[in-house]
Amino acid sequence: MKLKKPKAIIFDLDDTFYSYKEAHAIALKKVRLKLNNEFGVNEKIFTKYYDLENKNLKKILQNTASSHNKFLYFKKILERLKFTPYIRIAIELNNLYWEVFYNEMTPFPYLKEFLIDVKHSDITTGVVTNYDASYQFKKILNLGLENEIDYLISSEEVGINKPNKEPFLKTMELLNLKKDESWMVGDSLKHDIEPAKKIMESTTFLYTNSKKNITNNNIDYCFSSYSFMRTVLSNLG
Repeated sequence: MKLKKPKAIIFDLDDTFYSYKEAHAIALKKVRLKLNNEFGVNEKIFTKYYDLENKNLKKILQNTASSHNKFLYFKKILERLKFTPYIRIAIELNNLYWEVFYNEMTPFPYLKEFLIDVKHSDITTGVVTNYDASYQFKKILNLGLENEIDYLISSEEVGINKPNKEPFLKTMELLNLKKDESWMVGDSLKHDIEPAKKIMESTTFLYTNSKKNITNNNIDYCFSSYSFMRTVLSNLG
């Protein structure tokens, strides 16, 4: 397909700009060790309760930003452990998790260079993401990308997570986009690529490290390095 210069490039954030899975695993391990070392909480029990509350809160809060709230997970785990009083320790666990998480975040190779190319091409950049806005803003800061991202739209502000249409409609409104004026870059077919294609009629780029051949009518391009995106952009002329 022949590409045209977009008015805006819209990005997912987690596992699209950096490895959420790696940062989360390290941060959660620190929380687990704190409870084990200071209070004798068995690490396997902690993991069991974390997984249970992850499922329970997503069921209760359903498709909302709060369904991902780590503070709520830790609060509910402490309640399962019959831990009282727990006000201070709940805050400490949440603060520890995010301190470690932010420190472990590393932008994917060539991402910043690509974003700088995008800015030099006079293309607007936006992020549409699930979770609370303040945490997602801090992620952008800790990735060192605050000067490269023009807008961030969170599921918190529209009341429902992707793949619902509302975050994408809000993005179009905020960036003054018509259909077929944007590219969408994300790692999730379900949450990024399919809704962007159907709602915004975006040209879609799936970020993936999978070696399997991924075929889907909603995917225009697959890539595993932002060096590819730099080449695509430069070839626009």
